Amino acid sequence: MKNGCLAQTESFNKARTIMDFLRVNSDRAFFTTEMVKVLSSKSVKQSDVMSNVRRWEKKGFVLVRGYRLDERQTPFKEGYIITWIDPEKPREEALKEAVERTDRALIETQNHRTEGMDKRRITLHLLKGVVGRRANAEVDRVWEVTPASLLHP
Repeated sequence: MKNGCLAQTESFNKARTIMDFLRVNSDRAFFTTEMVKVLSSKSVKQSDVMSNVRRWEKKGFVLVRGYRLDERQTPFKEGYIITWIDPEKPREEALKEAVERTDRALIETQNHRTEGMDKRRITLHLLKGVVGRRANAEVDRVWEVTPASLLHP
């Protein structure tokens, strides 16, 4: 039973390490790959991060953000974005700030933009690449939609 206790203690220490990291850095949002890189010296792996933050997400301690697909989420290229939700603030205010931190983290990853580019331009990461093309596409957020001919009476 000694080994079982050791494994539980190690798991608890990793969970504590991850939670302390998020609390201390509560002014930022992090991609999971970034967290693993920073915490790898403490033997923290990707699976350690995700198993713990999913549990804390259910308890309302952290915000986990990925691509939304219907009722599911999938990770961004760099992983999910994770940030601390301040329990000392009113819930709505704390959530608003957490979403703003995740927005900033997303914008920082799109640092390839030049000064002349429209700030509303976004990058789409395609689930399935187009034949002979890349798996990403740059588009403007201002779209012109024309009604389909079937919509007219």
